[in-house]
Amino acid sequence: MIDLLINRARSYIFTTAISPADAAAALAAIAVVDSEEGDALRARLRSHVDRIRSGHPTPIIPVLLGDERTAVTASQRLLELGLLVPAIRPPSVPVGTSRLRIALSALHTDEQIDRLAVALADLDLRSDP
Repeated sequence: MIDLLINRARSYIFTTAISPADAAAALAAIAVVDSEEGDALRARLRSHVDRIRSGHPTPIIPVLLGDERTAVTASQRLLELGLLVPAIRPPSVPVGTSRLRIALSALHTDEQIDRLAVALADLDLRSDP
């Protein structure tokens, strides 16, 4: 029966098993997630998010600007300050809903988060219009 399934089951035939290295990496990642280190990283990330937009549910924070040109200009100004905050515009989002996409990480330093907060405040972009 096992041989029949291995050789005939389409869901098995047309898939490729992950490599041993990928399996080991996944196990290591799960070990971090389930550890005190994982708890600390999640707490650090939550702190970063709250410093940029308190209570926002995810570390990906949109800053809605509406106009495509405004979003691109803001993104370029932030890049000049060493901050990579891409503009998301049509066709990725509907016309009139262009935005910046802030993607925070637990590995960002406090200094980087401070620089981002100051830059957003200087651009008057900290909260949605």
